[in-house]
Amino acid sequence: MDGPPKLWTPHPYQMDAMRWILANPHGGVLADPGKGKTTIMLGAFKTRQRAKLARRALIVTTVRPAHMVWPMELWKWRDFHGFTFRVLHGSDKQNLLDAEQKDPSDICITNVESLAWLFDAKVVESEITHKKSVKVDPRRVKALGFDTLVLDELSLFKHTTSIRFKILKDVIHYFTTRWGGTGSPAANHLEALFSETFVLDEGRTFGRYVTAFRKKYFVPSYDGYSWKPQDGAQERIFDAVKPVFYRVEPPKGTVKEPQIVLNDILVDLPPAARKIYDEMKKDLVAVVAEGERSFAANGGVLVGKLKQISNGGLYIQHQDPATGLLLPRETRHLHDAKTEALKELVEELQGSPLFVAYEYDHDLDRLLKMFGKDIPILGSGNSIKRDLELQAAWNQGDIPILLAHPQAVGHGLNLQMSCRNVCWYAMTHNRELYDQFNKRVARQGNPAGIVTVHRLQGRRTIDQQCATVLHARGNVEQALYAAILDYLKNEK
Repeated sequence: MDGPPKLWTPHPYQMDAMRWILANPHGGVLADPGKGKTTIMLGAFKTRQRAKLARRALIVTTVRPAHMVWPMELWKWRDFHGFTFRVLHGSDKQNLLDAEQKDPSDICITNVESLAWLFDAKVVESEITHKKSVKVDPRRVKALGFDTLVLDELSLFKHTTSIRFKILKDVIHYFTTRWGGTGSPAANHLEALFSETFVLDEGRTFGRYVTAFRKKYFVPSYDGYSWKPQDGAQERIFDAVKPVFYRVEPPKGTVKEPQIVLNDILVDLPPAARKIYDEMKKDLVAVVAEGERSFAANGGVLVGKLKQISNGGLYIQHQDPATGLLLPRETRHLHDAKTEALKELVEELQGSPLFVAYEYDHDLDRLLKMFGKDIPILGSGNSIKRDLELQAAWNQGDIPILLAHPQAVGHGLNLQMSCRNVCWYAMTHNRELYDQFNKRVARQGNPAGIVTVHRLQGRRTIDQQCATVLHARGNVEQALYAAILDYLKNEK
């Protein structure tokens, strides 16, 4: 913990957000990382508890925020020291829950993967359709005694087929207050707004079934399994969700936050890798080595293989000739063009900390070979204690290069105190991961005026398409934010 507890003095924009969710007990807060979403929720819950409108809150998040963000915020601000809380996670979680039922605390914090355990959910698979349904024991839910549900990251529930969504669908009516927050409500597709809205309002906005939602706003895509919006659907969906969400938008000049500047570094693939890439793209099969070929069974597999080749490696999987079963996959090293480009960038920065995103295990292998096996990696199977140590050392400027997989650190880590450079060694189509990773650094509290996001891209590869897709998806979210802000302005 850094320094003694302080008095929480919220910004006016945080007070506005808190007033809104107090008036909307089934609402969501759309806030970029670093805008104080956690304290907004805690402040609102404290107000409702004091008014005897709420008793106990369940906060659902991911593992690292459960241990590293919410407890820290509860300790950091004296205003919240009156709360008792428990983190229900880890090998001792059942004992912690037993203690909770004997001596209830104001707040329980758990990770999203523990929902099935917490609510004693039973997953049943249909023998005919193979679809999975969920049944929750209502006696268990009532016995827990929570009346307030806080979903720290709504995008965790964006898929209606996920078990976590089905569990919530079965229990949300037990919570009189349901708040959610996210900085990426529709980062990758508009369909996510159905489920993210449902876990707040039980279907009042879009109905109870995603099939009817798709029929109303979408048409089947050319691939036969995805959906694309009808003409004008984006505007109609935004009109529908405007009353459900509040967009946190500090007035210009009130919050010091670094500007993000992009630096796209184009990398030429060596001739041999270029040949493999072009063959794979054209024919969905490429000769990787003498007598060895790599196949892409469909478009999704093709995208992954093209990204791998651009990065410098490729997974190969053979069949056992005797049994026909797939053997453990192997990795083929193709080139070091991106790794050399990253090395040049590190040399140019001359020790200025650099936060690097990788995707595949063979990406990590090349990076460790180039920079040494002792280079720190955030997430990647670390204990919470180890990640806390790395976070502290990084923020003090003691680590020049920090590697991380975007999915491991997408939420809940504050890495802004010493860093002004982020590098995407492996490009992504995923706007949510992209934004969340960058905002670990480019957020309030960073003393730098500019954070540069360096993006290594294979020339004439799928990497450049990734950049185009990221830009387009960012425009969709900005349109949603603009619609909500306009609605709030008119409501006032």
